[in-house]
Amino acid sequence: MNVRLIVAPAVIVVAGALCGCSASDGLTAEESRDRFHAALDSTQEALGGAWEVQDDGTPRGCGLPLWQEGESYAGLRVGPMPDDVSAAVSTARNVLRDQGYDTAVGGVGDVTEVRARGTGTEVIIFRITDDGMTLQGESDCRPG
Repeated sequence: MNVRLIVAPAVIVVAGALCGCSASDGLTAEESRDRFHAALDSTQEALGGAWEVQDDGTPRGCGLPLWQEGESYAGLRVGPMPDDVSAAVSTARNVLRDQGYDTAVGGVGDVTEVRARGTGTEVIIFRITDDGMTLQGESDCRPG
């Protein structure tokens, strides 16, 4: 058997692991941020009402495999109290699912929450409290 045929796949696997990428789509930290913000935008649009955008434009440090440093971005949107809490929860969950997020609905006390996980470390949390709605989370950790 040719040794090159055995070594070549091993080199490819090791090189892929050393790149520190958290997902196979090859997005940069900024592209991951833009995808994350687009998900927040479409969710808040579907929920309706006047929202205050308080996204943080400063990258946050995060850890990647093999002790490499990466970057992620945080987002926060604050909206009004919906007319129908159940309908808002269903809307948020459906919009996020349609965008490929895995979702779970839960709550603590009077707070209802939809937790959505995207690729890698990306997370979006939609909450409804007596004061209104929030959409918050963080983009996937990517090489900076």
